[in-house]
Amino acid sequence: PPVTHPPAARRRLALRLTAGLCLASLGAGLLTHGPAHFGFDGFFGFHALVGFLACAALVLVAGLAGVLLGRGEDFYDR
Repeated sequence: PPVTHPPAARRRLALRLTAGLCLASLGAGLLTHGPAHFGFDGFFGFHALVGFLACAALVLVAGLAGVLLGRGEDFYDR
């Protein structure tokens, strides 16, 4: 039978894997660093920061779209 984990354990595992991938990405940035094309993109962790901010913006826009476009619970009952 497959092994099932409680939701809290899966959440902790996902958080640890995500943190590990983020640290690995930043570590790779220490080893390989390309040229800065615009000047402001030359500091350490710039691309990780931009990726995080873009992801956060997408989550906020999706939440706003859900509020603006969402229907009530009784939408299909009418």
